[in-house]
Amino acid sequence: MSLDNPVTATFMVFGIVAAFLVIFPLFWIFVVWLISHLSGWQKLAKRYPATLPPQGKRMGGQTLLMGFSRYSNTMEMVVNSTGIWMQPKWLFRAGHKPVFIPWSELSNPQPATWRWSKLVYFGLGNPVFRKIALSETVLKERAHIG
Repeated sequence: MSLDNPVTATFMVFGIVAAFLVIFPLFWIFVVWLISHLSGWQKLAKRYPATLPPQGKRMGGQTLLMGFSRYSNTMEMVVNSTGIWMQPKWLFRAGHKPVFIPWSELSNPQPATWRWSKLVYFGLGNPVFRKIALSETVLKERAHIG
């Protein structure tokens, strides 16, 4: 196959662009899905499934630290008096079902700083099976709600 022919070269360019437009999104979905398994999100979603639509104060662009995963400014959270609803923004949602964690499941708060953000680490569950960190902004909203 010779690229000297302009028609062949044009088809080659379109073929490469078309392959990229198919392969890259599939690769992205796979990587995000893999992160959901490696970070423990899948286990979290099984233990704390969000069965109802979220009600409360909606807060976008929040940070969640869980295991080796850092969901930096990618979390959608809804805070109410009974707990916190969480799910990553749509671009990071593959394999991440929404979760609802009751406040009663969070224990042993420990302040921390990560990338200039003030966070609080919590033990999750009773007995504790995982540590997560939430931003102070979310916790201040919880205090405001009551």
